[in-house]
Amino acid sequence: MHIEYDKNRPIYLQIIEKIKSKIIYGELSAGERLPAILDMAVQMDVNQNTICRVYRELESEGLMVTKRGLGSFLVEDEDLIKKLAIEMSDSIIIPAIESQKRSNFRTFRAERLRKNDILKNYRGSY
Repeated sequence: MHIEYDKNRPIYLQIIEKIKSKIIYGELSAGERLPAILDMAVQMDVNQNTICRVYRELESEGLMVTKRGLGSFLVEDEDLIKKLAIEMSDSIIIPAIESQKRSNFRTFRAERLRKNDILKNYRGSY
């Protein structure tokens, strides 16, 4: 399997984003076992060291736990997953709002609202 990666960004960060997206969209469930490092490296078409780094980062962010002899598992913390969804949506929404402000696009209704108001309304939907 060949996967296209953005050459301008570290591959391990792109893989982390893919995993986080799968968590948010329900393709990976809380408590689900992740593939072994070698298996994941083959799936993602990368070196095992890259996946080791991905797993270390996910563990340091509290999204994954490794149980010796059993494997690596996603955490079962729904609040953490909700926070992840908010952070990922903020990373899309805030730059879009800032871009609109810079472009002075007058028909954009949200320009009348403060960024925090927009985010508050958006987050309320979770």
